Amino acid sequence: MSKPEADQMYPKYREIEKFKEEFGSSFYIFSPEQFSSNYESFVCSFQKYYPLTKVAYAYKANYMPVLGDIVNKHGGMIEVASRLEYDIALKSIEPKNIIFNGPMKTKEDLTQAIKLGSIVNVDSFYELDYIKELLDEREIDSASIGIRINYKIPEHSSRFGFDINNGEFDKAITIIEQDNRIHLVAIHSHFTTKKRCLNTFTIRTKKMVEVYNKLYPRHDIRYIDIGGGFFGGMTQELRQKYNLEVPTIDQYAKTITSVLHEEIASPEKPTLVIEPGISMVADIMHLFTEILEIKKIGNTLYAVCDSSINIVNPEKSKITPSYRIIFKNNKSFTESSTFTIAGSTCLEHDIIIEKHEGTLKRGDFIMFINKGAYSHVRTPIFIMPRPPIIGREGQIYKEKDSSEYVLEPYIFETKQ
Repeated sequence: MSKPEADQMYPKYREIEKFKEEFGSSFYIFSPEQFSSNYESFVCSFQKYYPLTKVAYAYKANYMPVLGDIVNKHGGMIEVASRLEYDIALKSIEPKNIIFNGPMKTKEDLTQAIKLGSIVNVDSFYELDYIKELLDEREIDSASIGIRINYKIPEHSSRFGFDINNGEFDKAITIIEQDNRIHLVAIHSHFTTKKRCLNTFTIRTKKMVEVYNKLYPRHDIRYIDIGGGFFGGMTQELRQKYNLEVPTIDQYAKTITSVLHEEIASPEKPTLVIEPGISMVADIMHLFTEILEIKKIGNTLYAVCDSSINIVNPEKSKITPSYRIIFKNNKSFTESSTFTIAGSTCLEHDIIIEKHEGTLKRGDFIMFINKGAYSHVRTPIFIMPRPPIIGREGQIYKEKDSSEYVLEPYIFETKQ
């Protein structure tokens, strides 16, 4: 599938005006075609070099149900990091195509996931204890599991998994080998580094293969899961902000799979699993918000928009978000000035853009670019509701939060 046109999700003001009439002055526009294209790019690039590749979309980046449906249509997998995400994924995809990661799994979580045939990657000893208890209690007959591995890579450390350098990993393997009802079928790791460079992926893959070769042939390891941490498609503006060399998906694929081909010792190759998240969904949604007011306080011009720092930048990144102005009229009749773009909450620190040079007026819209990853799923319901998510044809993928939605979990005292 070819990539959508670069300006596919950059609507004109007349389109924005129609959406405003129906959905209000703040909303996301989502492109399912872009997500499908991104998913296919990963699949095609990796399978070109290593046909035994599975792409497991990391649901935490954006767990819109429609994304699960698209992954299912592609015959793919979903990676989850909690029971919440697991239950959402089950609405779209078969349990055998779900990878259950994360440091928090209850006994009930493990029971369900193992019974349904999902891949469970254990992160801690308590999970192994729970699994042994479930086996002893005959809640499950056997357990085919994976294990998360922890090792050092340059410029990054992790608190997750079993450390292969201090004896913890060996201890976990001994526990597994002492119980013939437990079968180790996968090894997993995940790191997210700032540079996301090819050399880091070479090191990561070599470490995983090293562990695989040590376990073979005692264990039938079917999956080497190297996790995520990839750059996705980025605009030139974003590339300049990060000031980093951004590898292509094809370069990632060639780097990782070349290690597998060269260093795996077993005659039968295991399945490679990758877990892209932000790289899969960053560019599938843009946020649109109206300028409600231009006000002057002292010598500062504030452009107040119908959004907030919690929505535009829930991760509190220090990098200024990319944006465009969609003018109400083709030409602005105001003089160019310096504006501070502020949110609509009552918090003094709700400043979205410290310094905007140009023209702005009431009724213009700001389009915040690439807001598909860790945006609405990390936005707190605080003061302002989260905006709706719509398609270019006006189809609704998520309603705007309502007071009824916010209050539903609360228990009210019965009034006499």
